[in-house]
Amino acid sequence: MKEGLEIERTFLLKQIPNCNDYPKLEMLQHYVHIGDDRFRVRATYQEGKETYYDKTYKKFLSEGVYDEKIIDLTKKEFHELSKHSHKSIAKQRIVVPTVYGLKWEIDVFDYPLTLVLAEIEIPHIGYEIIMPDFIKDALLMEVTHLRQFTNYALAIPVNQETPS
Repeated sequence: MKEGLEIERTFLLKQIPNCNDYPKLEMLQHYVHIGDDRFRVRATYQEGKETYYDKTYKKFLSEGVYDEKIIDLTKKEFHELSKHSHKSIAKQRIVVPTVYGLKWEIDVFDYPLTLVLAEIEIPHIGYEIIMPDFIKDALLMEVTHLRQFTNYALAIPVNQETPS
């Protein structure tokens, strides 16, 4: 289990940056509401590695700052909880480490048009980000303050049949 503050900055990119030498992950996320319990479940696939499943509680505190709790799941738990999802999203993530010990996460969404976001988790709010050229060259604007660029806002409603 991982728990604590997540402080991140998010940027909209005009294209997928040239970072082919870095790991690529396929992610499937479902947003679940069971009673008053609201959380995300995610499956992360990477070629040659075992699929990782988790459940995340994320509470908005301020722009780019969240209280986050991540719990490991089994494949069975993931699939059971996924049945209760009301929104889902799939994306490809490219993880690019920095020389400062941080990492850029480039998320590529392919519906209905390609959308590319770059995120970086930072140690504190005032942290000065040194933007690498591959991000600078593709940068359109920072979108940390725009909630419509969160994964939840981008997720697509799941068609759930209602009992007759």
